[in-house]
Amino acid sequence: MRIDPDMEKWADILIGYSLKEQAKELNMPLNDKPVLVIGETVSRPLMEALEVRILKEGAHPVLIPHFPTHKFGYNAGLPAILHGTEKQRTFIPEGFKKFWEEAGGFVYIIGTEEPYLFRDHSERFSEIRKANKGLIDLRMGKPWTGTLFPTHAESVVEGFPSLDEYADFILKASLLDYKEMSISQDEIKGLMDASDTITVKSYDPDKRKLYELNMNIGENKVIKGDGKINVPDGEVFTSPYPNSVEGEIYLDIPIIRDGAEISGVYLKFEKGRIVDYSAQKGLDKLRSIIETDEGSHKAGEIAVATNYEIVRSLMNELFAEKIGGTIHLAVGSSYEMCYPELDGLVAGKKQEALQKLIEDGRFNPSSQHLDLPKDYRNPQNGEELIIGSTLVVWKDNKWTARY
Repeated sequence: MRIDPDMEKWADILIGYSLKEQAKELNMPLNDKPVLVIGETVSRPLMEALEVRILKEGAHPVLIPHFPTHKFGYNAGLPAILHGTEKQRTFIPEGFKKFWEEAGGFVYIIGTEEPYLFRDHSERFSEIRKANKGLIDLRMGKPWTGTLFPTHAESVVEGFPSLDEYADFILKASLLDYKEMSISQDEIKGLMDASDTITVKSYDPDKRKLYELNMNIGENKVIKGDGKINVPDGEVFTSPYPNSVEGEIYLDIPIIRDGAEISGVYLKFEKGRIVDYSAQKGLDKLRSIIETDEGSHKAGEIAVATNYEIVRSLMNELFAEKIGGTIHLAVGSSYEMCYPELDGLVAGKKQEALQKLIEDGRFNPSSQHLDLPKDYRNPQNGEELIIGSTLVVWKDNKWTARY
């Protein structure tokens, strides 16, 4: 069995660095544990390389290939959307829950041969996503990582002349020295660690308005996205206090969610809650996400992107949120890893502490998490990113703090 060298290197990063480093940090060794690999059948070359690498790690690979009709390997997919009842769409077998509980780690491979299958089914797919929140929560408490496998269909969506050029772009942005990236993120992380607030000024070219959005990040942990969770990676992020987010923002980089493009997004927050929103494209999709639950009306993440190999915008969220010189605001769930109060707690105690954070207005629970990027590579008409009292600008292909 011959493994392509690029697939081998990719698998080595995902298992030997991403999962293994998380396992050390969480004190959850992978050895002798099942590691679930979930991806479309088109990603077979990478899945096979991962299987070999997991075996070498002393863990047990469990491959879960799925069809384009079953996004993220969810039990319910397009057939249930078209022909099933709500009960059938939201059914989660008990065996799935036990499987996720037993797993020592997860690798999610996104990338699809049919990117538009779910575009016209936002409401019912939101039901499926919401029903799977319990499995998502289980995964988030363990070592996990995600990556994007290049497909011909998505190369067309992203405007590449060929699959080969698209694949080369994906590999160049993904197969990086993440230890070196981590060092390069120290200045931004240090600045965020030392600050309580973040201010984002953004300009809406159609309305010719400069907006300002303010938020408090308090004592929440700032995390470096340095290859441990996503490949490609490249962001420094935290979760703001949900009720502190106040003001307006215009987010200009287009993204694709479930086959629908969302771009030119305007959000208005009052006391942490989205009270008005619009989009130049994909308003119906944006609406279906924001109206999912109470938490999807609030912000769950603010991040500064630091992957300087992503030299052109891609609409895939995994790439769009990592473009060096951009920031992104996420609508929906907060990240548990950003809350020091939850560190080292066992399940019952952790749930109690999490509930208190929710009651105190510091944690935002939601079945949604939508990353919406804003470009600062060519700021216009007063656009600024201010961390604490420090202006941060994009200069010479990197973020620079102006103290």
